[in-house]
Amino acid sequence: MMSEKIKVLLDCDTGSDDAFAIALALASDKVEVLGLTTVAGNYTLPDVLLNTRRCLSITDPSLPYAVGYSAPQARELHTHGRPTHMMEGLGDPQISPVSEDAVEFMAEKIKSAGGPVTLIPLGPLTNIAALLRKYPEVKSMITEMVIMGGAVYTGNVTANSEFNIFVDPEAAKEVFESGVHMVMFGIEGCFGAYFTEQDGKELAALGSKTAKFYGEEIVKEAATSMSWAGYPRTCIFDAATMLWFENRNALHCRDSYVNVIAGKGTDMDGCTFVDFRPETWDGHKANTTVVMDVDPSAFKEMVMRLFATYKERKKSRWQTICSLY
Repeated sequence: MMSEKIKVLLDCDTGSDDAFAIALALASDKVEVLGLTTVAGNYTLPDVLLNTRRCLSITDPSLPYAVGYSAPQARELHTHGRPTHMMEGLGDPQISPVSEDAVEFMAEKIKSAGGPVTLIPLGPLTNIAALLRKYPEVKSMITEMVIMGGAVYTGNVTANSEFNIFVDPEAAKEVFESGVHMVMFGIEGCFGAYFTEQDGKELAALGSKTAKFYGEEIVKEAATSMSWAGYPRTCIFDAATMLWFENRNALHCRDSYVNVIAGKGTDMDGCTFVDFRPETWDGHKANTTVVMDVDPSAFKEMVMRLFATYKERKKSRWQTICSLY
């Protein structure tokens, strides 16, 4: 007997690693993707939306998506400063969002799901904080949030802060203190989620349009990334989150109490302060499962296996058409 799929909602500031997470989630038989919401972060919102349309055009154009916040509510938007660069060959597919904004969309999907929902936020937590603030009743309907964000030891924007948290630390603080359990794939926990240039070529050779565009994206990213151990490779940070659903044996995790520091103008602004010592929690319970490490071979196996299904789907559709004649 097959176990019931986990109902999930994705919240993305769509760049190439978000796009990988979206494609993997849509290919997985472990989750049912109820929809997707967008938020500014990696890019400004118009670029996020363009990348989202490109991604959906070769994964699932029928997936409903909603437009979220174009900036944090308590500060100006900080992007990584690079222009839109994802899968330019796909142009601008005409895939329209739903009429509701992201907060209304998520609330409706959670309330009508008929069971618990897991959120997968892969960018700044602006939309998620607004959801929990406006609809606090949905907290009890959310199993957990599996996020990409934060860091245990060192950041990538400042010495103490990871990008997704740094963009909107006020929202992140609200979410971590919401009472909903967090699963945190921080920087360190995603270092094993990498592909080399050769891996990208193998992905592109799987035989579907989807795998081709995604594989070529990896080849491009790896060629311009820092060289690790003498060869180029690129971390696909957001995609690591799918191992939580596909293969938890590939993860090394520790329970922790995580406190987010929101202090404009300070060295600790955007820091996820991770405390593994229960004796210092002052009555708090662990609010976060922190992913410390990812098995690289398990990550590659997952990516290749799930992207192979896009070729199978194409074959299946063709066989269906032929059977009508």
